[in-house]
Amino acid sequence: MLIKTFESGSIDKFEVDCPELGTIKKVKIGHDNKGLNPGWHLKEIFIESKTSRRTWLCECNRWLDKKEDDGKIERELMCVKQFEYDKKIISYDPDLPDFERPRKKTFYEDDDTLYKITAITSELKDAGTEADVYIKIVGKHTETEKIPLEKSTTNRIKFKSDQSDVFKVTDIDVGKIKKVIIGHNNRGKNPSWHLKEIIIEKNNEKYVFPCGKWLDKKLGDGLIERELIPLENIIERSDKVHNFIGMTVNYSISVKTSDILGAGTDSDIFLKIYGQYRKSDFIELKKSLTHKNKFEQGNTDVFEIKEEFFGELVKIKVKQNVKGLNPDWHLNELIVESSDLGRKWIFPFNNWLEKNESGSHLIELFPLNNKDTVSSSNTKEYKIEVYTGDLPKCGTDSNVFITLFGEEQESSEFHLNKSENHFNKFERDNIDRFIFETNDLGRLIGIRVRHDNSGFYPSWFLNQVTISDKSDKYEFICNKWFSTKRDDCKIDRIIKEKNYEKNLQTLQKDQRKKKRIIKKPKDDKNKKEKTIELCNDFKYYYVKIFTGGNQNQAGTDLKAEIKIFGDNCLSKAFKLNETKSHELKFERNQIDVFEIKSEDDLGVIYAVELNLMDCLSKANDLDLEKIEIIDNNFTYKFDYNQAISIKNPVKVKYLKKIFT
Repeated sequence: MLIKTFESGSIDKFEVDCPELGTIKKVKIGHDNKGLNPGWHLKEIFIESKTSRRTWLCECNRWLDKKEDDGKIERELMCVKQFEYDKKIISYDPDLPDFERPRKKTFYEDDDTLYKITAITSELKDAGTEADVYIKIVGKHTETEKIPLEKSTTNRIKFKSDQSDVFKVTDIDVGKIKKVIIGHNNRGKNPSWHLKEIIIEKNNEKYVFPCGKWLDKKLGDGLIERELIPLENIIERSDKVHNFIGMTVNYSISVKTSDILGAGTDSDIFLKIYGQYRKSDFIELKKSLTHKNKFEQGNTDVFEIKEEFFGELVKIKVKQNVKGLNPDWHLNELIVESSDLGRKWIFPFNNWLEKNESGSHLIELFPLNNKDTVSSSNTKEYKIEVYTGDLPKCGTDSNVFITLFGEEQESSEFHLNKSENHFNKFERDNIDRFIFETNDLGRLIGIRVRHDNSGFYPSWFLNQVTISDKSDKYEFICNKWFSTKRDDCKIDRIIKEKNYEKNLQTLQKDQRKKKRIIKKPKDDKNKKEKTIELCNDFKYYYVKIFTGGNQNQAGTDLKAEIKIFGDNCLSKAFKLNETKSHELKFERNQIDVFEIKSEDDLGVIYAVELNLMDCLSKANDLDLEKIEIIDNNFTYKFDYNQAISIKNPVKVKYLKKIFT
């Protein structure tokens, strides 16, 4: 009778004759993948030596199947010596040296550990490799053998340029990881590899190993194997400034040209870097590592330089020597990274380089106020969905930009240029999706959305914006026009997060807090004069004045002032000098919008007072249809529908009408 082996739930026993092996450290087991059902899930292997009476347990609990798990049909299992099996306690093996002895642990605790290894290839041209890559993990207690990185769980073709490949391997737990050794066998048509960084995750621990160098016999220093230390050790070392002063450090400079029409340039670009300890001469950015033609529209050009240690970067001067058929240049941002220091500095700009007062094309850039590291562990991917309204002619051809505000920091401004799902973006009733990676901003509290009013149809009605990361989703409700001719005529808005309770008015442009110091009498006990600091946020109101066309001269050049009556208080007299919607105010059949900044919250508005003052002008009549006061989500409407003449100057009050 034929007895079947390796059936589900079975225990199969075998006897093997071989010389005495001493302490067994690991076992390699596999199969030939033949038969109708070659897949096999192995729980564990138990080994007993009949001569020494010692026993070892090799736990697996993994598939050996090309279609399951990680696709392996051969595995190496670490052996743990068992003593008094029923007690389920691992004892020390007296044959092992002290540094190789395992920690005392419960029997069912895994001796092997699952490592999630992420290899990030740089975005440089031809940075990918076809060579066989391996990694060796060195920890506090022990180290692994060289582990081949064979099957990427994220990509069919591994180690391509600007790609992240994830590998899951099981090996001995080395304890706290001290370093890794990464290399390849230099085989294949394109063995060269520019590695950005390695990330290893195990047992809720995460280690980041910056590299930023070539593993190639012909490029860089010619090494195809590198020893990398984790980022926390780099930062700890970089905090000790004396370790770097006077040393030559590798810096990578990424120059991002904006993705708008005509943004590229043929000019020569120079940088001057100012650091905490020294400054450089002007450095010409000659050879881009990413593109043959540098500084083209929408491209990011990477340059590598070796300079003496600067310390903390303070600013960068960018100089443009104007030449060629396309001399103009729109610079989005500039990023300086150093893998030696584990640091990254971001210099946002997003503007055209124009002549300064001295007549030269020279600008100064300052870094964002944060200490970013060269690490994907400090960045987060944000998915942005932009909902255009369902109204006639509500799509836009303008360039749209967005800035994210978080509780920790704010992002640089992103150009919403390429929609993931529409060729023509921001069309009526469309949802356009964009993906950006930036620093982890913390909980999002608001966004700034604007457009540049360009194109044949710039007016745009935005319903809402939703932003999501791996764990959270945020909603930003707008329901307003971005137009110089509609609504409040604004094309730049700050929108607070739907569920965020704090006031975002402090993020408004040019808005400041007014502080008043109130001194109180001395406290008898402490005999100190108390001071109380009060902060009053400015509040913004928008005044819309509708001029009719019934009179011969409907418009006017009169000077105007307005007072607003609220149930909280009466405002001061605000001068209506500059309209945000037109060059000339109070013209026939025109709607003029004025922005008013009040130190007080007026509450519910019940009346307004318009004061027209004489000036030397022939056009002194005003056909006033109505006035509207906009306060956040409320519009207060005051109808008049009469002509006002300087021959009979008046102050007029209008009864309150609320339109929501």
